[in-house]
Amino acid sequence: MPMALIGGVFALYLTGTPLSVSAAIGIIGLFGISVMEGIIVLTYFNQKLETGLERSQAILNACHTRLRPVMMTCSAACVGLLPAAFSNGIGSQVQKPLALVVVGGILLAPVLVLIILSLLNDLFSRRKSLLKNEGAVDTAEVI
Repeated sequence: MPMALIGGVFALYLTGTPLSVSAAIGIIGLFGISVMEGIIVLTYFNQKLETGLERSQAILNACHTRLRPVMMTCSAACVGLLPAAFSNGIGSQVQKPLALVVVGGILLAPVLVLIILSLLNDLFSRRKSLLKNEGAVDTAEVI
């Protein structure tokens, strides 16, 4: 999700770190992590729609149920790169921009995945509950 890029660029801006090749590689890694989080939520949403849950309930259920996996993914990536983000030793000029982008983006990613992605899904998705659609077809065939 490109929205997580906002946190990464903001972290670079706050620390005064210029955009470099290392930071660009961090952006690519951040995209991978945030897309994985979006897939976690959207897959569960689609499963709930297939069971017959209505759209708004499926979104709320997916966000509530997948909050823990999204937070665990974010915290694992964040904790792993936190030492590199705060390092000042020899060679830190190479790894620090990458870590800053990923940590900054990951701190903002859960909010964006669970709130903004859900709103966009509600606005633009055309998927509907399968059981309700099948029930309407069966009723029309009986009449």
